[in-house]
Amino acid sequence: MRVLELAIECDESYPVKPPRMKFKTRVNAPFVKSDGTVDLKALGIAQAWKRSNTIEDVLNGVYHALLRPDCRRNPQPPEGSYY
Repeated sequence: MRVLELAIECDESYPVKPPRMKFKTRVNAPFVKSDGTVDLKALGIAQAWKRSNTIEDVLNGVYHALLRPDCRRNPQPPEGSYY
């Protein structure tokens, strides 16, 4: 089991627009950009975002994406690696 650190930032446009998310811990996943930013478009969250969505919805989307077989097969950076 790995512990992942994720920063969530909401600006004045939230909840009309989704929050920005960035992993502090290095993660090798198709929806994580090279600087650790979570690509919500790649997860399909940004396009389907509604004002009624919550941070919990985004976190669930990230969690379920990390559990997908294509993501689980990716070799992960060593424990304790940060962006």
